[in-house]
Amino acid sequence: MEQGWSGSTLSGQKVNGWLEGEGRCVLPNGVVYEGQFKGGNFHGKGVLIYPDGGRYAAEWEEGLAVSGNYSFKDGLPYQLENWSYLAPSDRRFVKEVQEGFDPQRTVQQRMAKLPAGTYDTGAGYFSGETGEIRSYDDESLLAVPNALLANWIVKQCKRGPESHRQSPG
Repeated sequence: MEQGWSGSTLSGQKVNGWLEGEGRCVLPNGVVYEGQFKGGNFHGKGVLIYPDGGRYAAEWEEGLAVSGNYSFKDGLPYQLENWSYLAPSDRRFVKEVQEGFDPQRTVQQRMAKLPAGTYDTGAGYFSGETGEIRSYDDESLLAVPNALLANWIVKQCKRGPESHRQSPG
């Protein structure tokens, strides 16, 4: 590791005093670049790793990113268009999108055990196979939601455990 004139810490092979090939640069602000260099510039494939855990993987040409993708520390990729993460229509965090919500109950209510492949609606569980909402306790029929509500339940509510589902092959 060598200290650069800008206060950066550099490591990698040097040619004529400049980083060439694979290398690493730790900037004074804590951002780390790992990847390819040419003439001391980021050049080729490389990743900027931010102190908060975010990552920008890019293709670089003479120090400029020509294409790249940013992902947050939780692995969620940033999308410039069609962004659905924390959008007004869906306020869930990425973990909630990936894993669903834990059932929400009051102190007086117990956590319901959901049958495999069903969704927790708060009033009961919804089965996509039957299209019905049934009681947690006695499985009595509570409601048959219309297609719009059924679609919302499937997208927004916590899903019960998987059962006979096979992983994609």
